[in-house]
This record gives sequence, C-alpha cells and structure tokens, in this order.
Amino acid sequence: MNTVSLTLLPSMSSLLSPLLAAVLLTSTAAMAAPAGAGPAAKAGQEAACGGFPRADNGPHDYRTVRDKRLSIVEQYHFTPSVEMLIKGSSSQDLAGDISFMLRAFPNHHRALMSIVRLGERTRSEQPRGSAFTVDCWLERATRFAPDDAVARMIYAGYLNKRGRAQDALVQMDRVAAVAGDSAFTHYNAGLILIEMKQYERALAHAHKAYALGFSRLDLREKLQSAGQWKDPPDAAATAPAPAASAAAAASAASPASAP
Repeated sequence: MNTVSLTLLPSMSSLLSPLLAAVLLTSTAAMAAPAGAGPAAKAGQEAACGGFPRADNGPHDYRTVRDKRLSIVEQYHFTPSVEMLIKGSSSQDLAGDISFMLRAFPNHHRALMSIVRLGERTRSEQPRGSAFTVDCWLERATRFAPDDAVARMIYAGYLNKRGRAQDALVQMDRVAAVAGDSAFTHYNAGLILIEMKQYERALAHAHKAYALGFSRLDLREKLQSAGQWKDPPDAAATAPAPAASAAAAASAASPASAP
C-alpha cells in the first residue's frame, strides 16, 4: 500500500487560484506515458519535449526521493533566490538552473511553478536559458509521473490561463482518476474547476473532500457565491428532522390515550 504524505504549499495559490493551497503527495509513481498513450504517441512526446535519459543526478520522482539526491541539486540549482526569480545560482540565467532541477526531478512541483512564473514574467514560452518551453516542462512532468495529481493541477491551471480549456479539463479528469481518498486533492481540484467555471465537477470534488473530513469552507463558500452549492444527495436523508416535524412524529408513534 502506498503511503501518502500531505503538506500544504501556500505559494501555489498565486499560480492556480486565490484560495488554492496545493498538496505535496508522496506515493509510488511509474515513469510512463499517460494512460492510453501508445508507442507512437510516446515517441511523439519525446521528440517534442525530450525523454528521460538516466544520469547520476536523476531523473527522480520528487514525491518519493527526498534524500541527499534532492537536497544537493536544490542546494546548487534551486536556491531561494532561484525559486523567487531573483537571480541564478550555478547558471547565469534563472531558467538554466530551473532546467537543471527539472531534468533531475521532472515533477518537482515548486520548480514547475517557478518556470511557469518566469514564462509569465518574461512573456516568453521559452525563457532564455530554458532547455524546453514552459508547456514542455509541464508535459514532461505528467508523462514522467502520470499519477502525480499536483503536477497535473499545475498543468491544468497553466492551460486554462492560456485559453486551452479543453486541454485543462483533460488534466483535471486525470486528477479525478488518481485522487482516491485524498481530501486535499479533491479540495484543490474543486477550486481549480471553479476557476474554469466547471461547477458540477467542482461540486462533486467538494462533496468528496468534505465527506473525507476536510474542514476549510472556502470551496463551499465559493460555490455558494456562484449559486452552485447543493448538499450531497444523502445529506437530506440523514439530516435531523425539524423540531415541529419530530414532535408530530413522536405524537403519532405514541399509544393513543383512553377517552
């Protein structure tokens, strides 16, 4: 059974949604093309955005490799100054350091967000020093770790901002397929889907998140503000009866008194 470790990542909110707190998931992932992708599709993806050749520094799954292999690469190529897009560390260009990080850890969530923000700041699909386009880095992350829900949500947010709503929905469908019993994933998926105005899908994720015990009410409140909140179907059946109805039911159930 896979172990899932959840950690809030507030910095993700500026990228995907004003209220979104992303989750770092730790689970076993296979390095494969997305489900249903045949050899030809995989070859096409690799031709466009590169494969994953083995090297001393990777590639590794960001969710499961958290030892010195990660810390060493971050120490030299993903310092706080790089993450905050202030200056490069081992490379003259910020994108050069982020590229190194993403080659070693293709689904490094924070590095993915940094390359997206760098592309937005420079208004470039391929910032100077980047080995690939921003879209390619995101595609690579989801191809490397198909069951990484966080990487797919980052990709969905990126696609939606660029008017590629249908492509974003494909990513969100795959998030739903791997969300399982992760309340955080359902909650964050709901927030992203509200941004996409996919209210029915957002509501379904909200119901799952709250059924799994998630306590923050932002998702519910956003759906209510949009006039899209509905209680789950079984809530009405299990809700306490109003006091008047309960009293009437109790009266009807008690034996009739003698005249």
